Amino acid sequence: MSDKILEEEIIDERMEAQERLIAEHNIKREEHLKNMIIQTAYYPSSDNRSSFYVEYYIEGDSELKIELVRTSSENDLLNRVLEAFTYDDILERTVERENAFVQMNQDFDQFVQWKNEGKISIDNQNSDETVSKLNLEELENVNTEELFKLKLEIFEKEEVQNSENRELRSAIRKSKDSIELFHYYWMIKNESNPENE
Repeated sequence: MSDKILEEEIIDERMEAQERLIAEHNIKREEHLKNMIIQTAYYPSSDNRSSFYVEYYIEGDSELKIELVRTSSENDLLNRVLEAFTYDDILERTVERENAFVQMNQDFDQFVQWKNEGKISIDNQNSDETVSKLNLEELENVNTEELFKLKLEIFEKEEVQNSENRELRSAIRKSKDSIELFHYYWMIKNESNPENE
């Protein structure tokens, strides 16, 4: 057998091996896309729409994954996300995130102002008398200042700080009463500790 024929056979074998690898990769990629449970998608900002972030889980895996998707060229991940959300949906979620961030900063600024004016005192020591007076009616009817303090305390909790579930964190921030607040806090606690379920 001549060297030229041998060389061509080696090249053919390499090409076949490469094609098999590509085919295997494509099958895995299709499975990956099929098993995606998309949570949300949002642009880096409402003014920057050349790409967006998608947050998703893979079926059977509890780890939240985040990927950047370019909108300028069609690709399989872009098409998969667009099955769940339109570009308008993504923009709406982006604006909600921006508003939530602005609101959180305003709430914090207001808290600092109230603290500096002496309207809020942070006292972590509860007397027995305070604890004994706690009842459901009072808990349901906490005033705005007390609700705000509760939200701050909850946001200081490690499981809330470490939670990647932005929707639940936003729900905590937007809670209109303490029962709703504790409900979302409980959801984050259970999410961070599946043994509680």
